[in-house]
Amino acid sequence: MTGFLNNEIFSTITSGLDTAAFRHALIANNLANVETFDYKRKDVNFNGLLKSMISNSRDDTKLAKTSGNHMNIGASDSKFSHYGMYITSPRTTKEDKTGNNVNIDMEMAQMAKNTLYYETVTELMSRRFRLERTAITGRG
Repeated sequence: MTGFLNNEIFSTITSGLDTAAFRHALIANNLANVETFDYKRKDVNFNGLLKSMISNSRDDTKLAKTSGNHMNIGASDSKFSHYGMYITSPRTTKEDKTGNNVNIDMEMAQMAKNTLYYETVTELMSRRFRLERTAITGRG
C-alpha cells in the first residue's frame, strides 16, 4: 500500500502546481524585460509532458536531454529538472527595432491563463484532500 503523498494523483497535481509557478516566474521575467535590448521572450514546455505523464503513467518512463535548451535532468540546482520541463524562446511575436519580441498584451493574457490553470489545479488538490479526509474519518 502506498501512502497518500506517494501516489500518482498527488504527484501529478503537485507537478502541475510547480510548473504553473515556474511559468508564472517566466512570464514575470518577460514583462520585466519588455524594454531590454535583444531580449527574447521565454516560455516553458510542460503541457506535452503532462499529457505524456498521464497517458504513460509507468515508473520506467525515462527522460532524456535532447537539446541544449533543455534543463539538466537530475541536476541538483534545478527544482524542476525531474519534471522534464525545458525553457524555450518561441518566435510567436514580432521583434521590435531593438530585437525584443515581448508583447505585453500577450504576456498578460498568458499570465491570466496560467492563473486560471493554477487555481484549477489548486481546487483539484483541495478536493483530493477532502476525499482523503472523508475516507479516513467517514464524514466530510
